[in-house]
Amino acid sequence: MISVEFNDERIRLLEQVQLKSQELQLPCFLIGGFVRDLLHNRRIQDGDIDIVVEGAASLLASSMADHVDGTVKHFKTFLTAKVLDFSGYEPCVEIDFASARSERYPKSGALPIVAPSSVTEDLRRRDFTVNAMAVPLDQFLHLLQSGGLTMEKLQAIVFDPFDGQRDLQLHQIRILHSESFVDDPTRIVRLVRYKVRLNFAVEKLTEEALKDALKANALQNISVERLWNELVKCLFEADPGRMIVTLAEYGAFIAHHEAFLPFRGLSLEEISLYAEQLKGLSVDSRVELTRLLALGVTLRDGEVEERYFSQLSQIGVGKKERKRLQGLIREMFPEGTSKEAEDGISAVELIDRYVSLLAGSFGSKK
Repeated sequence: MISVEFNDERIRLLEQVQLKSQELQLPCFLIGGFVRDLLHNRRIQDGDIDIVVEGAASLLASSMADHVDGTVKHFKTFLTAKVLDFSGYEPCVEIDFASARSERYPKSGALPIVAPSSVTEDLRRRDFTVNAMAVPLDQFLHLLQSGGLTMEKLQAIVFDPFDGQRDLQLHQIRILHSESFVDDPTRIVRLVRYKVRLNFAVEKLTEEALKDALKANALQNISVERLWNELVKCLFEADPGRMIVTLAEYGAFIAHHEAFLPFRGLSLEEISLYAEQLKGLSVDSRVELTRLLALGVTLRDGEVEERYFSQLSQIGVGKKERKRLQGLIREMFPEGTSKEAEDGISAVELIDRYVSLLAGSFGSKK
């Protein structure tokens, strides 16, 4: 049986999408995480609606925006559109539409070049098989409205050309082709995120491909902003610490990518200490602590070395934020930081003082 509870407003919104898709004769599919979590009997994230359209997604998105009195943003380069600024369907606040498309990467880490294609080709471009499944929206809603949405009936309507259901049953993460991590090295971080979130193993050939990509320094082909954003997504998860430690164990931080500045020079033991503290922190505090670690690497006698300004800016620590965080460090280190420090502030000491500051016990320790 399917034990996932469906938000009534989400279903009502999907019904409106289906109504418009019928009017425009544009078949729609639920895809990716929605299908994965449904088949895995996991809670579906609020507000997470991704629709793949066989045809012009931009046309359907525009029609839907008019229908729900929202606005639409078109991303023509990627054949996608987003409907937002509507109300009455909370917690669903936006819908992502994408034309079924193929993609190719001109070089490792580059943004893909896309072209209209079939749903099969759209699934082929996905990161992992468990995310490469689709369900026709009309058939899904029919089962739901008739009260006949059982796991057996759901599995019968899933379009699954790459055996994603099998990998779900085996509790494993598998890439669709051997060059997946080379094409898009951010998938290295995403794999770790899914591995921990789903508590899945990594299929043998997938793990070999991941390690080969790391040895080839593929992460250096990704911009700081893109890789930092993937790292921050880990901090929003239920067990971010385990994700960070797993990345460290794979050797991701050895690459010395600028996005990994917070972990530069840290031992696995120090990273584990940082990871242990994350679970008890709010998401904002997790991000703040991570940026403080980055700042700690750059400080010499309380001031940031100029050569780090650009790196810090690219992980969201511009001039204004840099000054704010420096003020926080001065609050945590009233005695000043060591002039002799070769590698900035001690990560262990910074983590300890930050957690104490949040707990309101800072200053009571001697």
